Amino acid sequence: MYKKFSILFFSVHLATSVTYAQKPLDINSEPEKFSTCFELYDKGKYGSAQNRFGDVFKDNAPYFEQMTAEYFYASSGIKLFNEDAILLADDFREKYPNHPSGQELLFSAGDLYYSQKDYESALKYFSNVNFYSLPKKQRVEAQFKYGYSLFNLKKMDEAEKQFNDVKKGRHEYSAPASYYAGYLKYRNKNYTDAIEDLNDAANHASYTSVVPALIASCHYQNKSYELLETYATSALERESKVKDANKIRLLLAESYYMQKKFNNAVPLYQQFIEESKSRDADLYYKLGYCLLTEKKYQQAADAFKQINTSDDSLKQYTAYHLGLCYIELDNKPFAITAFTEAKKGTLNRELAETANFLLAKLCIENRQYNLAITELQNFTRTYPESKNLSEANALLSEIFLDTRDYERAIYVIENMKDRNLRVNSAYQQVAYFRGVELYNEGHYTNAIDAFKKSLTYRLNKELVFQTLFYLADSYNLSKNYSSATETYSSVLQNKEFANHVLYKRSYYGMAYLYYNQKKYQEASGWFEKFLLASSDYKEENFVPFFKDAEIRLADCYYVKKDYGRALLLYENHAKETDPYFDYALFQKGIIYSINDKPEEAAICFDKIKNTFPKSRYVDDAQFYSAQTLYEKGFYERAITAYSQLIETKPLSSYYPFSLINRGNCYNNLENYSLAIKDYHRVLDDFINHLAAEDAILNLQQIHNKEYKSAEFPAYYSTFEKANPKSTALEDIAFRASKNLYDGEKYPEAIHTFDQYIAKYPEGRFKTDALFFKGESYYRLKDADKALPLYQQVITSGTQWYTLKSSKRAAFLLFDKKDYAGAIPYYKRTESLAETRYDLLNAKGGLMRSYFLLGQNDSAMNYSKDIENYPLATKDAIHEAKLMQAKIQYGQNQFEKTIDQLKNLISGDFGEGGAEAAYLSAEVLYKQGKHKESIDALFKMNETFPSYDDWIGKAFLLIADNYIATKEFFQAKATLQSILDNAEDVKLKKQADEKLKEVMEMEKRMDGKEETVDSLGNFH
Repeated sequence: MYKKFSILFFSVHLATSVTYAQKPLDINSEPEKFSTCFELYDKGKYGSAQNRFGDVFKDNAPYFEQMTAEYFYASSGIKLFNEDAILLADDFREKYPNHPSGQELLFSAGDLYYSQKDYESALKYFSNVNFYSLPKKQRVEAQFKYGYSLFNLKKMDEAEKQFNDVKKGRHEYSAPASYYAGYLKYRNKNYTDAIEDLNDAANHASYTSVVPALIASCHYQNKSYELLETYATSALERESKVKDANKIRLLLAESYYMQKKFNNAVPLYQQFIEESKSRDADLYYKLGYCLLTEKKYQQAADAFKQINTSDDSLKQYTAYHLGLCYIELDNKPFAITAFTEAKKGTLNRELAETANFLLAKLCIENRQYNLAITELQNFTRTYPESKNLSEANALLSEIFLDTRDYERAIYVIENMKDRNLRVNSAYQQVAYFRGVELYNEGHYTNAIDAFKKSLTYRLNKELVFQTLFYLADSYNLSKNYSSATETYSSVLQNKEFANHVLYKRSYYGMAYLYYNQKKYQEASGWFEKFLLASSDYKEENFVPFFKDAEIRLADCYYVKKDYGRALLLYENHAKETDPYFDYALFQKGIIYSINDKPEEAAICFDKIKNTFPKSRYVDDAQFYSAQTLYEKGFYERAITAYSQLIETKPLSSYYPFSLINRGNCYNNLENYSLAIKDYHRVLDDFINHLAAEDAILNLQQIHNKEYKSAEFPAYYSTFEKANPKSTALEDIAFRASKNLYDGEKYPEAIHTFDQYIAKYPEGRFKTDALFFKGESYYRLKDADKALPLYQQVITSGTQWYTLKSSKRAAFLLFDKKDYAGAIPYYKRTESLAETRYDLLNAKGGLMRSYFLLGQNDSAMNYSKDIENYPLATKDAIHEAKLMQAKIQYGQNQFEKTIDQLKNLISGDFGEGGAEAAYLSAEVLYKQGKHKESIDALFKMNETFPSYDDWIGKAFLLIADNYIATKEFFQAKATLQSILDNAEDVKLKKQADEKLKEVMEMEKRMDGKEETVDSLGNFH
C-alpha cells in the first residue's frame, strides 16, 4: 500500500523545481474533496479514486490541486493496468516536465509489473525512466530492476551496463549487481573482470555460497590453474557452506588433468562421479586416462569400459587406451578386441595406424596368425608411407613360417614392394613348405613349381639341400625320370649333408626311379647303397623306408631270378609283427613253388590264410596254394584248395580261374561230370572272361572223348556269339574310350562309352564301360548320373569293380545326406574289403551314418571296432574316439566328454582336431566355465588357423561367453570382427543377429544416461 500523498508532497518538490514562488498548502487545510479521493486510493479502490481525482482537475482546481489530482489520476490508471496508463504518465511528464513525480510514476508502473515477473511489461516503463531524476536510493533500486528485467529478457549487453552502474557504492543492490555483472562477464569470456565482480559479490552473505563455483570456473577458463588449485582447495575445505561444491571438485580435477598431475586428479574425478552419479563418457575417459598413466591398469580398464558414446573420436581414443591397459594386464585377447575397434576410427589417422600395427603384433604374440596376416596386409595397404612399413613386411613374411597357409603366403610376398633380406629369407622357407604340402597331397607338378620358387633365394644352405631332395622326389613321382635323376645327383653332391636323413633317402629315391622303370639291375644297386648308408640309422620314422627298401631289393633279386638272396630278405620280414609279413610269406611261397618245393610253398600260403584272414594276399595265397598243387599233379589236394576259394570268395578275381583249374583237375582225374559242371559254371557266369575260352576248349575235348554232353552245342553257340572270332573292333572301341578317360577328357569319354555300350550291349567290356562312365561323371561332380551307374555295376552279377563301385555309391549317398541309403553300400564295402584302408573307410562310413541317423548304439559299436582294429590308422582311431565323445556330449555326459577329448586336440589330426577343440570349448561353455572356454577357443584358433568353418563357429562361441559374463564391449567387437572379415554368409547373418541382441541387452542394462557439464558453464 502506498502511503498517503498530500499536497505538501508536491509543494516541497515544486519549491525546488519551479521558477516562481508559491506558498505550499498545509496538509491539515486539505479540501474535503481530496480527503475522499485519498481515502479511496489508500483502500486500493483505484477505479473510484481515479474518477474522483478526475472530477477535481476537471473543475479547474488551483494549480497544485490540479497537479495533485492529475498525478493520482495517472497513478490509479497504472494500478488498474489501463491501456492509456502510459499515455497518462506521458501527459503528466509533458505538462510538468520538471517535476520528479513523473519519473516516479513510470518507475512505480514498471515496479508493479516487475513484482509480478512480467519483465517485458516492466521494461516498457523502466526504459522511459530518467534514473538520475530519482532519489539515490530509489535510483539504484530502479536501475537494478531495469537491469534484471533486461537480463531475464536475454538482453545481456544492456543488462551488464546497468549492473556495472549499480554495483558502484555501498547499498543493498551493490552485491546482487556485482554478482550479475560478474556472471555476464563470465558469459562473455571476460573472466578476469568477472572474478573481480564476483569477489565483490562474495562479501555479501547471500552470495558467499554461490560465487565460488563461478570464480573457480573463471580461473579454469583463464588457464590460471595454480590460482584455481588454491581457490578450489580453500572452497572445498568449507564444502558444507558452498553451493555446487562437487562442480568445484570437477574443475579442480580438470585443472590437474590439464597440468598432467594425474595422481591428484584421480580421487577428485572418482568422488565427483560417485556423488553426481554421472555417466558422462568424457569424465570416464579422463579418469581412465589418469589411472592408465599412474599404472593402475585394472582400474583404468574398468573406467574405460563404462564409456558408451556415439562420439567417434572418443570411441577411438577409448578403445586405443583400453587396449594399452589390456596389454599391461597381459590380457591379449581383450587387447586385440580393443585395438580392432581403435583402428576403425577415421578421425585420428595416426592413432588408427598405431592401433593397427599394435593389433597385428598382438595377434602374432597370441599366435593368431591368420588374423595377424590380415591386419598386416591391411596395414601395408592403408599406410604405405608408415615408418613401420619395413617391419610390418618383415613380420608378415616371418609369421608365414608359423602358419600353414603357405599358398597365400607366397602370393602376398610376391606382391610386396619392399622385399628385404628378411622377407626373401621367409619366401625361401614358405615356398619350400608349400612345396612339401603339395608333395604330401600328391600334387607333384605344383610342388615342383613351389620348390623352384624356393630355390630362387638360396639364403639357407640346408634348406636348399632339402628343397633339392623334394624337387627330385616330385620329379620321380610324376615320372619325369630324367629330371629326377639330375636333381637327385645334385642332392648327392652335397657331401656335407651325408648324414642327413634326406641324403640317405636320395639313394632310396634313385632306387625307386629305376625300379619303376623296371630297370631292376640298376635299382638293386641303389637299394643296396641305401641299406648300407642307413644300417646304423635308428630313427623310428625312418624304419618304414628301411623295411620297404629290403622288400623292394628282394623283389629285384626275384625278378633277376636270384632266388637265394631274395629268399633271405623275404625271410627277414616273414615275422607276424612285420608290416610286410603277408607279402613276404606270399613271395616265399612263390619262390618255393618255383624251386619245386610245394610243401614249403603250401606252408607259406596256409600261414597267410590262417594268421591274416583279412590280408589282401589271402586270395592270392589260396589260389597259388591250389595252383602249386595243381602244377605238381596233386589234383585231389588241389581240388580241395580250389573249392575252399570258390566257396568262400565268390567275388574274388581268382574265382573264374579257380573254377577252370578245378575243372581241369577233375578232367585229369577223368571225373568228367564234375569237370563239365565247372566248365559250364564258367560259361554261364563268365562268358566274356579269359577263362571262358579254356572252358569251351576243354569241354570240346571231353565231348570229343565220346563223353558226349547234350549241352555242348548250345554252350558253343553262346560262346561264339559272345566272343566272335574277331574282337579287334570291340577292343579298339573300348580302348579309345578308356584313353579319353585316362586323359581326363571326361565329357568325350562319356559319349564314346555310350557308343560302345550301344554297339556292344553284351560286350566283353560292358561292365568296364559302365564303371568308367560312372567314374567320368564322378570326376565331373555329377553325382546324380554317376550313382545309378555304380549301382548297375554292383548288381550286374560280376565281380569286376564291385568293391570300388560300392565305395563310390556309399560316398555319394552319404554326401547327399541319404545316410540310410549309404549303409548297405558301406556294409558291402566292409565285406569285400581287400585292404585295411577299405575296411576302415567302410567302418568309418557306417559309424558316421548311424550317428547322423541318431542310432547312437550302432555308431558307438563301430567306433569301438575301429579303435580296437590292430591295423587302424592314427586318424581313424582319432575319429572313432571323437565320435564317442560326441555321443557322450549328446547324452550330457560332460565330464566323460572332456576326458575323452583331452588327447584328441592336436594339429596332427587336422579338421578332426579342430572339431574336438571346439566341442571341448562348447562343453566348458555349457558348464558355465566361461574363462576356460574362451582360453580353449583362442588356443583352437592358434592350433587350427586354416579351418575357416570351425574358426567361425569358435568366434561365435567366444561372443557367447562374453555375453554370459556381461563383457559387452568384447562381445560386440568380436561379432563385428566376424561381420568385417568372414566370407560365410550364414555365419555373418548369425553374427549380425547376435550383435543386435547384445546392443539391445546393453541398452536395457545401461538405462538413461545422466550428463553433467564438465566445463563449469553453469546457468
